[in-house]
Amino acid sequence: MKISELHTRTVKGESAPAGHTASQMLLRGGFLKRVSGKLAYTQTGTILRNEILRLAKEVLEETGYHEILWDHLEDLREAKGAIQAFAAETAISYKDLPLPLFFTQSLRMREEGAETLWRAKHQSLLLVSSLGEAEKKPQDILTAILDRLQLPYRQRGQGFYLESADGKDRMGVTEPRKATQKTGERIIYDRVKIDKVKTPGIRTIEELREFFGCKKADLLKTVLLANQEETIAVVVPGDREVDLSKVERHLDLPEGRLSPADEARVKALTQADVGFAGPVGLKADHILVDFQVDRDFGYIAGANETDHHLRHVYYGRDYSGDFGDLAMEEESKAAWLLAEVRPHREKIRVPDAGGSLCYEELITGYLNLDRILLALAETSLEEVGFDFPQAWAPFQVAIAIVDLRDERAMAMGRELYTRLQDAGMRVLLDDRKDRMGSKFMDYDLMGIGMRIIIGKNPGELLEVKNRNGALFSVHSDDLVEFLQQ
Repeated sequence: MKISELHTRTVKGESAPAGHTASQMLLRGGFLKRVSGKLAYTQTGTILRNEILRLAKEVLEETGYHEILWDHLEDLREAKGAIQAFAAETAISYKDLPLPLFFTQSLRMREEGAETLWRAKHQSLLLVSSLGEAEKKPQDILTAILDRLQLPYRQRGQGFYLESADGKDRMGVTEPRKATQKTGERIIYDRVKIDKVKTPGIRTIEELREFFGCKKADLLKTVLLANQEETIAVVVPGDREVDLSKVERHLDLPEGRLSPADEARVKALTQADVGFAGPVGLKADHILVDFQVDRDFGYIAGANETDHHLRHVYYGRDYSGDFGDLAMEEESKAAWLLAEVRPHREKIRVPDAGGSLCYEELITGYLNLDRILLALAETSLEEVGFDFPQAWAPFQVAIAIVDLRDERAMAMGRELYTRLQDAGMRVLLDDRKDRMGSKFMDYDLMGIGMRIIIGKNPGELLEVKNRNGALFSVHSDDLVEFLQQ
């Protein structure tokens, strides 16, 4: 591409601002533009984004996933419902398995937007789904893509994170403990009978701990949340707190959708004052249980009756719910969530070879393309600009012509430009009337690693300079091989 065809401008300046962020440098490098208080990808930013998507699709196609398209989907809940319906209607026989799919979609991720791509209201996602025993499951695919992008991510539970001091998500220091009971496993109940205890005025976890002489972890905390007309009950051990963001992701809701249920709703649902809610007999729209809750332990929990609690409350015998990672981490670090795997709650019925119905698990993972771009920018950021890996840099090489009036130099520049493009390289032909120093500053900002300098009366030997200032003399015939090394 000729730079005159590139409708992008870098922001001139002697040096980057102190404490500059990746977003600021993307603006300076002409990848982003702020328009009417909103951030937009420029032509250069779109090229970078498309290169990232191209590399991701390479991984998907190598592993047998095929692409589908949707007309319009609003949020993750609707997207997962759509892929559930698509898989159920497509896999009508065991011969249709495995069914590996992927698609890209802009979805609403937050209730309210912010002036940053990290927390934009709508974000672009690459969604990967598999039904049946695919050779590579979505979790493996997400791992392979992030590895191919050379991104230093951390995996915790079902999430993939970039550790960052500015991150608004929390990444656990250790892996969360999972429930040990397998789905459908039969339980033989040899447990103490449930017991109701009068607890006048005892509402808080600390008061309950003192009253019963137990540990906080021996108590169940039931938190009621509101999603418009729906009420969600989240059950966690008494020594843990509910993480609203995790609950929203578990339910495929946009961030900011849930809020604590007000006093009137709590009283209407539990028929008790605030402070006595418990999972036994609770008629909430959804009951969610944190992985940290022990299925084989008899907890103390609210009785849904004012001034009363229950002892010896067991999961399965006295209450049930969907398990998930729902509690705040005891030890965590600031991070950005880049990708996540979300199994579907309902399995899909597929006839097997004998004509009987088998139940296949559908798994969907997603990669947040906007956050991936920002994460790659943050991890490639240097003082003068970006040092992008050449596998996905928007431009791998720039051709800089010293004197645009030199017809021979211009002809050689155009010839090299065509030759490198034909070799599959992403090339920028700089045809601006500007100082070489200014051009090189732009190349640093834009993350262009190699620069071919065509001076006056060029010959067969070319000057090639890298972003670190090292200068090489390369014969024209060997140029492609040299740049591809």
